[in-house]
Amino acid sequence: MSGIYLPATTTAVRTVRGQALDAYRSLIRSGLEAWADKAESWDDVGHLPQAVFRSLGEAGVFRERWSRGRGPGLAYSVVLAEETARINSGLGLAATLHNETFIGTLRHLARNSAQQETLDRAMDGTVIGCFAVTEPTGGSDIGAVRTSAERRAGFWRITGQKRFISNAGTATHMLCVTRAEGDLLAFILPIAQPGVTVEGFYPKLGTNGCDAALLRIDTEVPDTARLGARGSGMVGVQRALELERVAVSAQLIQAARQAQGVALAWARRRKQFGSRLIEHQALAHRWADHDAEILTVEALLNSVLLLATDDRPIGGYVAALKLRAADVAQRVVDTALQTFGGRGYTTNFPIERMARDVRLARIGAGTDEVLRELIARRLDRPHPAFDEALDDIVERDIPLSDDRQPRVEES
Repeated sequence: MSGIYLPATTTAVRTVRGQALDAYRSLIRSGLEAWADKAESWDDVGHLPQAVFRSLGEAGVFRERWSRGRGPGLAYSVVLAEETARINSGLGLAATLHNETFIGTLRHLARNSAQQETLDRAMDGTVIGCFAVTEPTGGSDIGAVRTSAERRAGFWRITGQKRFISNAGTATHMLCVTRAEGDLLAFILPIAQPGVTVEGFYPKLGTNGCDAALLRIDTEVPDTARLGARGSGMVGVQRALELERVAVSAQLIQAARQAQGVALAWARRRKQFGSRLIEHQALAHRWADHDAEILTVEALLNSVLLLATDDRPIGGYVAALKLRAADVAQRVVDTALQTFGGRGYTTNFPIERMARDVRLARIGAGTDEVLRELIARRLDRPHPAFDEALDDIVERDIPLSDDRQPRVEES
């Protein structure tokens, strides 16, 4: 939403660590202060400046988030997602990928001094990471990865193609997911490494500040570039996506609240047929429904953060959170556009940009269809209490004997 700086409105995280999060929000704003008036140009250029990541790193933003660990620090990730997306949606996407996916995976799987050094520099913002998993053979289907890693004497040969890789034009390194002898393996590769080619960038509907590249890879890397043990790639990707989906959901909730806020401000002053728009029941009730929907998704986000703060599993909730947040945000922004009428359709008002930007969320970080499949699989698990109750119900499902049937007296 470049060019307009609406207030950050998500309040769910305040119930987790109120004052500490306020201080962290101020820390992020100090790191972004020099960039706010430049953010609109990033969409025109199609890339983000590397210096904005260095500014965040120098302010201690990434270190502060991860100093609290994966779960307890997740509320800080939400604040970072909100604040970066507030000045540019592309920056919000790229900062989440760098902070949660790239740094988060390194913290989980880094196993040698070279990887620890890369992690340290990523915390400082001098290394900028992107996530190279999507390929021509499949997007959300991680199992369809065909980029191969073949082990040779002392090194790995990696060959393949990665498509729609967000922020590859700004990033210095990629987290590259490969297939090796039936397993998935993750590697850290410098994008400037010989044999790694950025073949071009895709023109996109929205989030234009964050580029999306086509990468061709035909290179050799030492074994020190391999993250984790054999077979750890799938687990690492799933953990990274889990954190990314929470941060993306927070951005979507904020976008919905911002669209609602500016549209209702308009509805309270704009008159049609002798009354303010907000006084027309058809519109007022539509916004009432949206407000209830946003409150529901905010409550789910808050539940996820409270669980994470206690280091409890959140996987069962995250797919539902992201699925609902994407759906609600898109419908709320559409109603905001409808509220503005013709003005909402012009580029002079922020709703047009919001409408383009939020659409990505139903594709990126897991499509709606993939998230529904994840939820459906969880539903197809035995539940001893209900299974036992059903057995009892079925056992009692017998017809009444004839002498217990009510009789109708003949007249």
